Amino acid sequence: MLFTGFIFIGQSIFLLSTYVVCWGTSPSAGQILMIISRAVFGLGGENLSITTSAFIGQWFKGKELAFALGVDISAARLAATINDSTQIIMYKESGRRLHLGFFVGLLVAVYSIVTALAAAIIDKRADKSEENLSLVQAKEDEEETDEVRLRDILKFPVPYWFITFSCLFFYMGCLLYTSDAADDSLRVDLGGRR
Repeated sequence: MLFTGFIFIGQSIFLLSTYVVCWGTSPSAGQILMIISRAVFGLGGENLSITTSAFIGQWFKGKELAFALGVDISAARLAATINDSTQIIMYKESGRRLHLGFFVGLLVAVYSIVTALAAAIIDKRADKSEENLSLVQAKEDEEETDEVRLRDILKFPVPYWFITFSCLFFYMGCLLYTSDAADDSLRVDLGGRR
């Protein structure tokens, strides 16, 4: 809930800053608000990603865990793709104003808060109903502790390394390029500069 709150607050400040830049008397104040909003948003975004992975790790085990984490990452990539493709359309349809796209982002942040609240409620109820089961499982886990060593990396199979490096190069090359290669129609005059 805390991290989704940071995302909501950051997106709210950013939406406000677009109004200050476009209609305010001080575009530089709007730019400062934009930077502050991205910092607040960043406090929530990356931490929420880690927290979500930990949350998924509590609910799924084995092959189900790998699948659930894959679905989580795929959903995030799908959302980024939808954002990249619809932001330009919303910008053009709103008379070349940024507000519509950022307002939709605010609605997505509200949806994120609602789903985080629902997940917290479900998790709390599951914790209460499975207290006895967790005690039995804790005894089994104590018996099956594995030591992890750094040299275990050398035992990973070759296909693992191919997949790892292909993901690494994809994220470094393609995603950075698509994020930076925005449509020229999104270039906006912020305080007299282009």
